[in-house]
Amino acid sequence: MSAERQRILAEAAAAARRGDFAAAAESYRKLLTSYPRDLLVRQRFGDALARAGRAEEARAVFEALAESYREAGHPQRALAALRRAVNLSPDDPELRERLAARLLERGLKREARAALEEAVAAAHRAGDSQAALRSRREVVRLFPEDREALAALAEEAEAAGEPLAAWGARWRLAAAHAAAGELDAALEALKTALRSIPAAATCDGEVADAVGALVSAGCESLPAEAGEEGEGGSAAAGWRLLRAEFALALGRRKAAEEILEGDLSAEEPALHLWSARLFAALGREVDAAAALSKGAELARAGGTSETYRTAAAAIIQRFPGIEAALPPGSSLRAVPAGAPDRGPSARLPEEIEARLVEAATMLEHGLVEPAAEVLGSLPGDWGRKGAHPRIDALRRRVAAAAGVAVEPATPRGAEPPRGQPGTVGPARPSPPAPDDDDVVVLIEDEGESADEPVPEAATRTQPIPVPEIEPAETGSVDRLAIYLGEELPSGPEHAETRYQMAIGLLEMGLEGQAAELLAGCLDGGPRHWDAALELVRGQLRKGRSGRALETARRALETGPADANPARVEILVTATRLALEAGKKAEAERHLAELTRTAPEHPGLEILRSLCEAS
Repeated sequence: MSAERQRILAEAAAAARRGDFAAAAESYRKLLTSYPRDLLVRQRFGDALARAGRAEEARAVFEALAESYREAGHPQRALAALRRAVNLSPDDPELRERLAARLLERGLKREARAALEEAVAAAHRAGDSQAALRSRREVVRLFPEDREALAALAEEAEAAGEPLAAWGARWRLAAAHAAAGELDAALEALKTALRSIPAAATCDGEVADAVGALVSAGCESLPAEAGEEGEGGSAAAGWRLLRAEFALALGRRKAAEEILEGDLSAEEPALHLWSARLFAALGREVDAAAALSKGAELARAGGTSETYRTAAAAIIQRFPGIEAALPPGSSLRAVPAGAPDRGPSARLPEEIEARLVEAATMLEHGLVEPAAEVLGSLPGDWGRKGAHPRIDALRRRVAAAAGVAVEPATPRGAEPPRGQPGTVGPARPSPPAPDDDDVVVLIEDEGESADEPVPEAATRTQPIPVPEIEPAETGSVDRLAIYLGEELPSGPEHAETRYQMAIGLLEMGLEGQAAELLAGCLDGGPRHWDAALELVRGQLRKGRSGRALETARRALETGPADANPARVEILVTATRLALEAGKKAEAERHLAELTRTAPEHPGLEILRSLCEAS
């Protein structure tokens, strides 16, 4: 090292110790005129610029430094430099995409995905829907079977004004659910696509042709069977009926009839209701009546006759020709007269029933405000408190989910006529819904469990009651336990169970509930480090670096001092976060422990350099 170089380095270090980072930066700039390829000096130059508040200049230095490290065969240092550039420009999605590409070069797919998710968030902050869609597509390219990524791609495509891309994502989402054995989710994904057909088909020219071709391809690509699941092969039956539904919606009546031929081989009454509606839509009332009768037998055996008759009556009302084809004396020919119109034992009018089911369905999908709006739109005295126990119970559930009291609606005039054919409208006045516009809800007879999905009538005029679940006056995790119908396990002996439940919640996107469970695993047990790492990663995804450092610090203080890979990653992350927060002493402690635990770790050298430069 020349005397001049040594002198300038000493000047820069002295300026940094005084807190004069601008002077330090100028010293490093002067040195770089003579030593432009000195990567360590360039790194210190960028750090001094960043500490002097000149973020854009620092970012440019670290971007160039990352490429230089990469060309010199130092991929770990290149990643570290590029991360510094990203931290200096957190709202630049392109820079995060570049980081993801470099992570992929190292085979770090999971880290690359996190970078891409951050790129999506940055694009949203910038209001750039196309950039968000571009990053989301890259996530799906990396994880083509990931259901969460596919669902997000559909949303991003819609937001970016690309309906065909949204369609493609929905087909793939349904296929991914099916491949994972999640039949119910697959059916719902395809039904969502099916309900969108009329709106998409209004496009003109090439777009309309492309949509039609995509719909046809989606229908034809559905599997003929999906391995048996439960008694009677309900999974295969569900796929079969859905294929018929698609074919019918596309006007392919012959194909729909061919799919429906043969025994349904299902033990769920709901599937026979669905089959009956499809037969009736094809004008085959005799087959529809046979399907309804078969379902009625199964409902009697399962103790759900009353709710089944109500659902069957809605289909018969819509397709009157079915009644003549029913066997003489069939219990489906007439539904017993209802209870009085008011009071705790009253049978609700169909319009009110429809609105309750709509609100309950919205609530189950987390749409709290729309559910409250539906309850607030109940006509006449039905909006008053005490009008009916089921209305009050659902209002309490909505209030609990919203965390506020939901006031009963102001009466809007006289009640509509009830109990007369032709007077009942849908939950929201609109033209009759197409055959495919069904909502699957849970039904429950008194004393029975709510385990039987039944399709609602297509016009939504005769929905099925849903069981009330009283709100929990506890935290979200305890509320989850109540909805699951069991107590969450506690104590160190159940740490594995809680950890697996947390991972399941993370896969469903329920990070808040998962975080509570993961925090309960920080007890020094076998899942201590795995849980801590998931917590830290989740906090970093949300941009909460301070919280992440606090969590890492707590985990390191309470966990076993072993060489667990998750602990090593936490030490690396804690060192980096402490440096970014200007806590050099803490960073050096973490670095010393990392050196002791994993002396061959590839990130040690760059972390030491960063500590020296800080």
